Amino acid sequence: MDVKLICEKILEENSIDKNLERQLYKYLEERKYRLAFLAALNKIRTLGKFQISKKSLITLGNIIKIIVDKLYKEKNYDYEIISYLIIMCQTYFSLGIDGKEKVYLIRFIEDSKYFRSETLWNCYINQIIDKELETLETKNMWNLEKSQEDENNKLSKIYFGKLFSLTQNIMEFKIDKKIVHRIIHNLIDTKYNLPDDLISPIDQFIENTIYIEKVFVPEKDIL
Repeated sequence: MDVKLICEKILEENSIDKNLERQLYKYLEERKYRLAFLAALNKIRTLGKFQISKKSLITLGNIIKIIVDKLYKEKNYDYEIISYLIIMCQTYFSLGIDGKEKVYLIRFIEDSKYFRSETLWNCYINQIIDKELETLETKNMWNLEKSQEDENNKLSKIYFGKLFSLTQNIMEFKIDKKIVHRIIHNLIDTKYNLPDDLISPIDQFIENTIYIEKVFVPEKDIL
């Protein structure tokens, strides 16, 4: 199955025949096809076309919902797939009925039980930070001549940068601030030791973020 071609058809608002649609849903049962679909979608995203049509957003939103529902049922916390989902859902958008408000893809999954799971975020954050440290080690970016204090400071900056950006990701799903605070502080307390001056900006960001009250209406009424 040519998932790149399917992605292009969806984003260009070309119709996908029912047989091909059924095949796609069947293929999405397997990780390699989920990953291939999201990777193809991401490659198109890197070309800079973020605004898509109402029809394309709804079609893509329904496919993303299917992937997320399957992940939830499987209790699958695959960081590569989660990363793609977060990027796609915070990038692709269509204009609402007023022609001004941007309706992002995240609209279709922000209420999913999957992304409201503390277990998911704990697993995902740990995997992302471990991957970052592994990459740095592979690139031999640790200087053995530096003191232990210097290395600890470097680690703290890496932890802070990742925890801060991942806190932003979590809050895009409008999760209760107390829960976000608990997720981040549990990780800091048990694994990522940060000095108070680096914890404070994260706490301030959580506290100062304002959630816009969401009105639950059918997609057809917001697009």
